[in-house]
Amino acid sequence: MLSSFDDSTPETMTSAAEDNQLAIDIDESSISDEEDRDENLQEQVQKDPYLEVLDQTLSSAGRWAFGVAAIELWVERKDKTRGTILERASGGWWRDPVFADCDDALSKLEDCDDEAQYCPPEPLIPGVGVAGILWSEAGKNTSKLRWRDLRQIADDPDQPRDNGRLELLAKAFGIASGVIFQSCVTGLKGMAIFYARRSVNFEKLSSETNQTYLRTSAELLGSVVSWNQPRLNAIEERRKELQAVLRRVRIKLLTLVRFGMLTKFVESNENVSEENKPESISQNETQTVSSSPSYRKKTVQRMQRAISKSSSQVSQKATTAVKKMVKGGGQLPPPPFTIAQCLFSFLGCFLSLLSLSAINESIKSAGNERGIILAPLGALVTMHYGLTSAPASQPRNSILGVVVATVVSKSISYIPEDILPVWIR
Repeated sequence: MLSSFDDSTPETMTSAAEDNQLAIDIDESSISDEEDRDENLQEQVQKDPYLEVLDQTLSSAGRWAFGVAAIELWVERKDKTRGTILERASGGWWRDPVFADCDDALSKLEDCDDEAQYCPPEPLIPGVGVAGILWSEAGKNTSKLRWRDLRQIADDPDQPRDNGRLELLAKAFGIASGVIFQSCVTGLKGMAIFYARRSVNFEKLSSETNQTYLRTSAELLGSVVSWNQPRLNAIEERRKELQAVLRRVRIKLLTLVRFGMLTKFVESNENVSEENKPESISQNETQTVSSSPSYRKKTVQRMQRAISKSSSQVSQKATTAVKKMVKGGGQLPPPPFTIAQCLFSFLGCFLSLLSLSAINESIKSAGNERGIILAPLGALVTMHYGLTSAPASQPRNSILGVVVATVVSKSISYIPEDILPVWIR
């Protein structure tokens, strides 16, 4: 038994060591996998959802577009001094991973570690740069896409030499075309630029199917770009609502504490119990005293007095507010007319109406059935002499008011009585 045990021991130990090493390797691999998953999760959480959606949309749009090597998005911005300004949208750049014809130029066009070599897209005006030229040409011709040679644009002596981005685009790509998009909801206007190789099959690139796909892709990308600002506004509104809710909760809690005076009751009761407590009383006896019926009765009475006091204050404030509303907020009534003002109003109204009556009678005596006496004239004359400085007494308001009232009343009189009875008129 011993010899057999001794012979099998090294093999058993070797297999056990191998199993332990395998288990350790599995544990390390599982830990590394979990760490990788955690890092990927943190990257996804930290990444902006708008940039993630835009990146997926750009990849999907450029994947099935024939001959397209890169896509760039520009948006329009109105400036008071410079007018229309074109700016590259945040995250508005995509390049086909397979395309790497000119790595040197592409590394300078895209974000790289070396900031000295990176050429960022600067704001442009229409007619300047690739985006500005395509913007001006795409706005004039919307029936068919127009592809421009980037080398010709770069060699144009009228084009300003900025940071060299135009030369890099001409070196990296061959041709480009722009499609304008505009959101019907937010009104955001922009352009999607599609870059293609110089050696691309131009017949397939300009086919109707490919052009339709590029136009619809530009509309889809424009929708994603225009979605960003309303999304940020909605997030800001939700944050403000949450802050308002927290503020209201805080105010309610402070109101309960102050009106209920719970803190004062606890402190006063503790002080009273400590002052009246003899030194010879033990802790159990103190708890017995604090839980006695007389102690609870006094506490309830104090709380009732505080509640009645707060309710009386609330009722007093409500009564004051109602009195202000009923009595005009404490404003005094206007002063009465003097005797001279009363005589002026009386004589003015009397003579004016007497003159109108005389003119009306003279018109009817001439055999005419019509007259000039109208119902609103009495109120109008009274207002003119009684409230001379009122806005309704001014000539323009008075004349226009009488004209509008006459037109409305005469129009209603032509409605048949079957539709509009006399008593409603």
